[in-house]
Amino acid sequence: MREECIPLDRPAAWQAALDGIPHAFGHTWENCYSMHLTTGHNTFLYLLEFNNIRIVCPIAERSFEGHIDIVTPYGFSGFVGTSPFPDFPRYWSQFVARRGYVCGYIGLNPILFDPSYYHISDCYSYNCIYALDTTKSLEELFQGLSKNRKRQIKKAKSTIFVFDNKKLTSFLLDNYLDFYRLKGASEVYQFAPETLVEMCHKENVFMVGTEGESGINSVMVFAFSPNFGEYLINVSSNEGQENSAALIWRGVEEAINRNVQWLNLGGGIQPGDGVAQFKERFGCACFPILALKQVYNNSLFRQLCEKAGADYNDLSGFFPPYQAKRRP
Repeated sequence: MREECIPLDRPAAWQAALDGIPHAFGHTWENCYSMHLTTGHNTFLYLLEFNNIRIVCPIAERSFEGHIDIVTPYGFSGFVGTSPFPDFPRYWSQFVARRGYVCGYIGLNPILFDPSYYHISDCYSYNCIYALDTTKSLEELFQGLSKNRKRQIKKAKSTIFVFDNKKLTSFLLDNYLDFYRLKGASEVYQFAPETLVEMCHKENVFMVGTEGESGINSVMVFAFSPNFGEYLINVSSNEGQENSAALIWRGVEEAINRNVQWLNLGGGIQPGDGVAQFKERFGCACFPILALKQVYNNSLFRQLCEKAGADYNDLSGFFPPYQAKRRP
């Protein structure tokens, strides 16, 4: 048995650990390094090898009152591996105990997760994502669209698309924070400019925008792994808002061109809201978003919650509860 924590300063080793394991962009060094530029958290790829089994998970460490809890970096990642391994939770428990962690929030990929890697009692579901099976042809996927989506895609034939990375990145940087503030988005989406620049210049990231009379008016960012594509970011002016369906369809075309199996369009802010319905009408399948909320040191977890004025018995909301009290 071999365990290793691969740091961000070893990207080649990080990539080698992922090779042969179905994974998402959230698992990649590119994503985790980009997110580190916003959070500053110590971030690494956890690796366990046991005989012919290999399991990985990106981890970021957070500090509170001198104690460390862990979280998966932004994105759909979590435990993924080469095959099921029911003994893995025991090895994971030993690892977190050796590291002295208080607790952990492990977001799981809704499609690529393996239930043998965790105890069901640790698992919570709070929303869902909508994803397209991009092993189908573009014609098959088009037939699965709602009538309104078909109309929007056909109308987009007259749309001017922009693929110039430099221009699109500039538009994104100029408009990103204001756009998401107006949408009332959580601070988890408030990426530092360095994160956006780093992410948008990676080979496994695809950007497409639209242009109107006043110049570029929308941009959409997609990221890809060999198995899994994701719609990450959309920013638009008032003029460009009507182009969202056309931009997603360009992402669908790119996913098919890259031979990935799924394109994750994300979910709504709340289950069943207008954002969720917009994505569902692309003919998507719905997958629950799963996360593990694990307490490794019960007495210390309780002490920290009490010190922060948080309810240590309530695990239904932000986790850990004592970190929620620190959020802006």
